[in-house]
Amino acid sequence: MRSLAIAAFVIATMASCTKKENSEAITDTIENIETMEKQEKQKIEALLRNMKSH
Repeated sequence: MRSLAIAAFVIATMASCTKKENSEAITDTIENIETMEKQEKQKIEALLRNMKSH
């Protein structure tokens, strides 16, 4: 859900930016989304390990 909000923000700001700025913003957004997804995956894996150990 957060990644959709970030993507929407980038798209909304694209109108006032150059193509290079747009490209950089999109790349940053994709990297941020990938980082958040990795963090969420790690949290879920930790929770599962925790549940298995109990």
